[in-house]
Amino acid sequence: MPNVNQFKFSRNRSIRVAILEDGALQSICRLIDTLNDMQVAIVVKLPEMEISSISADVDRCADPWEKEAAADLEALTGVRIGPGMTKIFKGLVREQTADSQILFMLEEACHGIILTSTKDMAAMVP
Repeated sequence: MPNVNQFKFSRNRSIRVAILEDGALQSICRLIDTLNDMQVAIVVKLPEMEISSISADVDRCADPWEKEAAADLEALTGVRIGPGMTKIFKGLVREQTADSQILFMLEEACHGIILTSTKDMAAMVP
């Protein structure tokens, strides 16, 4: 018989990348778990791989700071996706935002863009 007093936790994080009509890429990272429901969306211009827009939506979160951290993400518009982007992200936002779940989700959305951009190259590897 299951223990009803035991804490139950479930987490689902997904990343979706789509090509927009103007050729830009849009990446959406969504996190839904027992305590949180958040989403980060970015649009990246190609071929520069530069973030042209960022939006974050925090519907439910365990840490009240996440809503303020979501507002800090707009400062990262214009950053290029590639090596060193995590260090650049953490340098451009407040210290509390640098350790937030929402910034991690932004990094995951960027990794989705990188994987989408390199999947054709990876398919050619023997």
